[in-house]
Amino acid sequence: MSYLLDSDIIIFFLRNQTNTINLVSKLSTQQIFTSVICIGEVNQGFLYPKFKTYQKKFNQFLKNIKIKDVNQKIMIRFSKVRHELKKRGQKIEDLDLIIAATCIENDLTLVTNNQKHFSRIPDLKIYQQ
Repeated sequence: MSYLLDSDIIIFFLRNQTNTINLVSKLSTQQIFTSVICIGEVNQGFLYPKFKTYQKKFNQFLKNIKIKDVNQKIMIRFSKVRHELKKRGQKIEDLDLIIAATCIENDLTLVTNNQKHFSRIPDLKIYQQ
């Protein structure tokens, strides 16, 4: 099985939260990815001086996982999922939908602490802790 780490998991890892470090360690026997979108979300935090100290650790972390870029298939999936959720009145942030579409199109299981939020997305596999 292959996994995609959501931004919140990466942030908790950088902050040395024991449960998240143990989880990432456990999953490291499998293929671990993140999205280029998650990289942007995490890097946004480094614009605040109090979080700047995590940048070096993040760069090191990225050397150990693979990064999924956004492509045309992902964006087509994004538009379909967004349309379906909008029809149901269950709007989700676009960046989160792109992360979910990345998982669906690449047959990846999303590892996130925001399971309730992402569970509304059809066909998305979410890691259950």
